[in-house]
Amino acid sequence: MKNTNNGYNLNLADGTLTLSRAFVKKASILNSKEYKQLRQLRNDFADIPDFTIIYPNPIKKETHNGLTVEKMKEHIEKQSDKAAVLAELKTIQDKFEGSPAYYAKIKQWFLMKYPEFTAEVKKATQEYERKMSEAARKEAIENLDENETDNKENYKLIKKDA
Repeated sequence: MKNTNNGYNLNLADGTLTLSRAFVKKASILNSKEYKQLRQLRNDFADIPDFTIIYPNPIKKETHNGLTVEKMKEHIEKQSDKAAVLAELKTIQDKFEGSPAYYAKIKQWFLMKYPEFTAEVKKATQEYERKMSEAARKEAIENLDENETDNKENYKLIKKDA
């Protein structure tokens, strides 16, 4: 049974209820129409074993984990115009000192000043994620028990991809 007009897809054969991002956002408001609808769907299918509600994956935002002011300074030190840029950084630090937005403003300035830094981080992140997914697939193959009849078909598919 498909009901994508309401923001969800109910698949009784698989025992899944897949929610859209928009539906989840509306359902997060207490006593909204979508909130009541989701609550009713949960109650209706609570007795079915292994019934699963699938929430949408969060939107991946561009992050710069581990980017500290010190790392920004290290990057600036490698540039040819480091003296002028470090003075600019000092001005911004002084301006926002003690402000709750201190780091956010410095980071915003830094990423605007060095857009190539974002590209470098994105490339490094994608390479890391690719290596991790390969490692996870290899680990899954190693851990897969070939003797389980339910997993034989999955084993063949995973082995074929590797």
